[in-house]
Amino acid sequence: MTMGVEEEFFLVDRRTGTPMDRGPRVVKAAGRVLGEQAQTEFYEAQVEVCTRPTPNLAVLRSELALLRKVMAEAAAGEGCLLVATGMPAIPPGRPPAVTPGERYERMAHRWSSLVGGYDGMVCGCHIHVGGDRRQLALLPGQGHRLGESPVGRVGTVAGRRPRARARQLRL
Repeated sequence: MTMGVEEEFFLVDRRTGTPMDRGPRVVKAAGRVLGEQAQTEFYEAQVEVCTRPTPNLAVLRSELALLRKVMAEAAAGEGCLLVATGMPAIPPGRPPAVTPGERYERMAHRWSSLVGGYDGMVCGCHIHVGGDRRQLALLPGQGHRLGESPVGRVGTVAGRRPRARARQLRL
C-alpha cells in the first residue's frame, strides 16, 4: 500500500492576515527546489504541495516537512505567510483572483456562483491511498463510513473491532 498527500495553503499578509495574490510567484520560487511538487491552486492566494507516493510513513512525514519548509520560505520571500486553514480567517479586501490557465478558467465558468466571493475560498488536504488489491483500497473508506478508523480503534460498531467488522463485510 502506498500513500501520498496533497496539501493546500493560503498566502496571507503578515500584518493583516488578508489573502494575497502571490501564488504563481511563490510556486515559481519554490519550484526551483521542489519542481512539480509545488503547484498553483484555483485562486492566486493559494498554493499546493504534493508528496510522492510512498509505502513508508517516516518518508512521507519527512517529505511533508521539507515541502512545507520550502513553500513557507518561498512565501516569506514574496512578503507573505503560508497558512494551513480551510478558509481565510480574514476576508480578502477585494474579490479573489482566479489563477490564469485553461483548467481554472473552465472551473470558474462552471462554478461561477462561487467565484468572486469569500465563500468559495477553501483549502484542503487530500490523502491518496494506493494498493494492488481493490478490497484493500476500499478498506479505509469502509472504516470511516462505519465510524471506525483505518489506523486504530477509535470506536466500535455493534460491539465489534474494526477488523472483525471488515471481515463481516468481506473486505
